[in-house]
Amino acid sequence: AVAASVMLVTTYDIGLIVAPASETISAATRAKVYTSMTGTGGVEADFPSSDVSGVYTAASQYFGTKPAPKSLVVGVVADGETVAQALDAIRNAQPDWYGVYWIGADTAKQKGIDDYLIANEIGMQFAAVTGTVAAVTGGTSLAADLKAKGSSRTVQIYTTVAAEAAAVMGMAMGCANEYSGIAWQLAFKEIDGMTPVTVSQTDLDTLHDNAISVYVLRMFTRKLFELGATASGLRCDEVIALDRIAAAIQDVCLSLIAGNIQKLPQNDTTSTRFINAITEVMEAYANVGYIQRGIWTGAPFGNVSTGDVQEKGYSLWADSFDNQSAEDRRARKSMPITVALCLCGSVESVVINVSVQD
Repeated sequence: AVAASVMLVTTYDIGLIVAPASETISAATRAKVYTSMTGTGGVEADFPSSDVSGVYTAASQYFGTKPAPKSLVVGVVADGETVAQALDAIRNAQPDWYGVYWIGADTAKQKGIDDYLIANEIGMQFAAVTGTVAAVTGGTSLAADLKAKGSSRTVQIYTTVAAEAAAVMGMAMGCANEYSGIAWQLAFKEIDGMTPVTVSQTDLDTLHDNAISVYVLRMFTRKLFELGATASGLRCDEVIALDRIAAAIQDVCLSLIAGNIQKLPQNDTTSTRFINAITEVMEAYANVGYIQRGIWTGAPFGNVSTGDVQEKGYSLWADSFDNQSAEDRRARKSMPITVALCLCGSVESVVINVSVQD
């Protein structure tokens, strides 16, 4: 199901690096946009290479990926602020960001960031997890918390260099910008600036089972980012696509209401108009490659049953206004519209059987 965003944003390709409370950009600046590391609009103007806060290092990782992101927001935390207070203040100062990497965030803070993003139903945290495999997957770990919540708002990156999580965010934001017209993914891709981690296959399986991504070396030559998934099972790119779809649905429905001086009658003809507008959104994302023909495995609703084939990858349904409650009619509500949506998966492994004739 595609949920409507509480905090509607139109930016899905810009990351936020949160600096420690001891850091300031200027006396009056809570957040600032940068377009590069050097030159006009560069990070180095405020955070030179001698910077000890970690902003310079994280920003270098962020901008050092290919495709490179178009810009970066750096925000600062005030002393005594909670995660929610800090992110609200940064969003109010500079609303255009989607990804989040918080320098030096401990497990409690990473859990708080995830809670904030879930509550606002927008954005994605790129969280560095360090330590032993047993520690990062144990009962009080970030992984355990995310799994319990089924969160789709945090990508965990197992690394020995925390700032490398900013590189993952940089590539995700770069891809969201560069490849907005095609279906892209981070899984099993090479990410500039990252160093492969040496782990046993057993530990790697444990990390993957806990939705923790790892940058590894395969066959001595292939550097691969595995898996780019969230605890919900959704991949990073899928979450961004679903957020974009949700925003597009809200926009076309709002346009129908705001763009008509006449009333939209509470009848089934109006429901059809909304369904037609949403269908255009579905078609656009089917053409991009994020939606494809599939079997609906979710709960049945309306005229859609579990096991039905969705030839176009989606179905829309709204009950008749004849069944609307008097309370909802007085409140001038529409009938709820439900979308059955089948995402296009992606091959991430291949089984090859080789038969040799004697």
